[in-house]
Amino acid sequence: DEELIEETRLAITTLVQGADSMVNGPFAGVNDAFEYSADLIKRMREEAITTPATFEDIKNSFRDVAVQARQAGASYEDIIKLSGNMSTLGKLLGFDGGVVSKDVQQLLRGEMGDVATPQLKAIAKQSQELYKAGKSAEQLKLIMDSLRLPDELRAKFENSFDGLTSSLLDEWAMFREEAG
Repeated sequence: DEELIEETRLAITTLVQGADSMVNGPFAGVNDAFEYSADLIKRMREEAITTPATFEDIKNSFRDVAVQARQAGASYEDIIKLSGNMSTLGKLLGFDGGVVSKDVQQLLRGEMGDVATPQLKAIAKQSQELYKAGKSAEQLKLIMDSLRLPDELRAKFENSFDGLTSSLLDEWAMFREEAG
């Protein structure tokens, strides 16, 4: 378990350091990124507890979009929220893990390709136009707004058997991690 926690922290550190070095962010140094990664992992766990998504789902979604979202001006808190929404929407739509985040990644790169997520398919052309016009912050907002789930819908799924089970497992993992 300790080895897995350390691997996760090193992976997040590498991702944060790489993303921030591209945008001259505050965590471009390895030591700063390593220190910050513990906070990010904690926030991802908290997001997992408040959504039907698992920590693994959120971590994988975060990994898929962090670099492009950071380049578009997103904060890491924004990326964690986006990851929670992508993971939750993927579960609601019955998609295998990563479909929604791969679609977002594709749009943030200015590609339209084969977008599977209905909410993203509806905005793909507008997203591509914003990307081509160099309006990446507006493009990111468009994508984030299209994936924002109504609180009632999120709560309904959160209180379902799958949502409660996921939250319980994530809380247990967070407790074990903090207890050492």
